[in-house]
Amino acid sequence: MAEYAFTTKQIVVGHCEIGRDRVQIVDTPGILDRPAHERNYIEHQALSAITNVADVILFIIDASEACGYQITEQLNLLEELRRVIDDVPIEVVVNKSDLKTLDGYYNMSTASGEGLEEIVDLLLTYRESSPSSPLMHIEE
Repeated sequence: MAEYAFTTKQIVVGHCEIGRDRVQIVDTPGILDRPAHERNYIEHQALSAITNVADVILFIIDASEACGYQITEQLNLLEELRRVIDDVPIEVVVNKSDLKTLDGYYNMSTASGEGLEEIVDLLLTYRESSPSSPLMHIEE
């Protein structure tokens, strides 16, 4: 994996220790804002994992638009996911807050570390309510 959009080509499962908790994180390939019938196998696989495995979805917006997609396109995808996935909570966070922030959302920067602890704490609240299931991450 690299530090630019769409480098995740398959579902990646990992574990991390947070305090005394062991948390499973599933990193999925990016999903594009386009009709379902135009999505490729990798996108369908990511949607399947999200729908069947997650306790919570961490939807990451790139407010800098360096990923190649405008914020409106990213928010359109978010709204589609909310319509399709009604039984898994979706938490939205803006990454690259060192470049640009968005009001009304959690903001973080994986480059500087700003806001990461707050996001981890947020996700751990879901771990407390369902300790045997993984947490989910969607890339922008």
